[in-house]
Amino acid sequence: MCIVRPFSYGLVAATFAALTMSAMAAKPPQAQDKSYNVEFLLPVTQDNPSYASDGFGGSRLTSATTVTVYIKNESPPSTAASNISSLSFTLAGLSIQQGINPTCPGANCAVVENTVYVSNISPPIQGQQVYPVTFEVSSCVASGEGKIASINAYTGSQFTGQPFTRFTGIDGNFPMALQLSTRGTPAGSTFDFKSPQPITTTGISCGDIACGIDFAVFDGNNTDSSAPNYVKGIRSFNADGTCSAPVDYFVTNTLTQSKDLHFALQPELNPPVFAYKVNGNTDQVPWGVSWLPKEANATPVYIAAPICTGAIIGTTMPASEPPSDDLPLPKPYGKLASDLKVNGNKIKVDTTTGTIPVPTMVPFDITLGSERLRVTGIASNSWDVLRAQGGTSPAFHGAGATVARNPMPLLANVTSSAYTSGAQAHMCLAWSNGTTATNPPTNGTSAWFIDFGDGYVRLGGF
Repeated sequence: MCIVRPFSYGLVAATFAALTMSAMAAKPPQAQDKSYNVEFLLPVTQDNPSYASDGFGGSRLTSATTVTVYIKNESPPSTAASNISSLSFTLAGLSIQQGINPTCPGANCAVVENTVYVSNISPPIQGQQVYPVTFEVSSCVASGEGKIASINAYTGSQFTGQPFTRFTGIDGNFPMALQLSTRGTPAGSTFDFKSPQPITTTGISCGDIACGIDFAVFDGNNTDSSAPNYVKGIRSFNADGTCSAPVDYFVTNTLTQSKDLHFALQPELNPPVFAYKVNGNTDQVPWGVSWLPKEANATPVYIAAPICTGAIIGTTMPASEPPSDDLPLPKPYGKLASDLKVNGNKIKVDTTTGTIPVPTMVPFDITLGSERLRVTGIASNSWDVLRAQGGTSPAFHGAGATVARNPMPLLANVTSSAYTSGAQAHMCLAWSNGTTATNPPTNGTSAWFIDFGDGYVRLGGF
């Protein structure tokens, strides 16, 4: 996966016009009459993103991201009967910036919601010509999830006349890329569409974020914090209670379309934990979560959201939203005062280095490195522990290792074979504004989730 961060830059219209409207000299053997090809591209070259306060003490990208859809007429060079004079396309997974018309050479452009309309193309796109439509998108997106959902092209200038069909042949110089991608040109070079160049699916980062920083993620066309597509949160400690360097994070927010949200990270050996509040809609329906399967392009398998250990949920769920710092995040209780061997069942903990108090009641679960342990007894700084809980493996832990709170419950009564009862959940519900004491109490129009990495959220329908 090529991770490309959002940026602000200018495109030189004259250069693109000269490059993209040039025709190939000979008819390629794969040419098909009245057929189109398309590439949805985020250029490789980039500038530094600009940031501003998001109102929650963190930062977010404020500038929209410029992208280009290139449409190639795959018809053989011939007569006007094979020319494209109007076209439209619709995006999925990304929001088009409203109020800013796209750039489309020699044509009329308009945006209606998430569809771009290009009419009166003059001169029309002739056989083997490539035509660019450049516009702004106002949201970030995980790799492979920003795409062209549909495209139409016509011989008539007002979306009339004979339609074109999607190209089914092989064009080595212009491979189809319906997902947001980068074209593998070296830095500083230009697209020529006359020689093979690799296409790499990519995403648009919401930015990079350090431990303990709040953030907001929303469609740039709507900054209403009560809107169904609004998401805010905090980057917490890592699952083991430590803090690592800033990371890029990616959010595909389609809550208003398909009721889904995907929160993805750049690959990390020790991924940061995120907590985020998701606004749903007016329906009082259960929240679902998914973190499986992990195979590329696999469909998430949703289950009812497990309830975090220490969740702020009582017999009746509180309508008042808690501060993010009150959520049961994986913060440190302290550090090991001495080594813990693989077969050890007692730990000594220096709690003076902790950021949260040690529970007064046992049992409770902790994390040491990648191992989950259950504390069954406490006598001063000496704790009795059960090892290798939740499907983890026992390991040696040296003095100074962080002893962290573990908010993730163990799965029970799972409804899908993709998940294993007794294994540790990777996502859980920490708060909801619902008022029904269901079991689990997952109803509500807004909810806070704790995510141990690459999680999905769905409002109902799982």
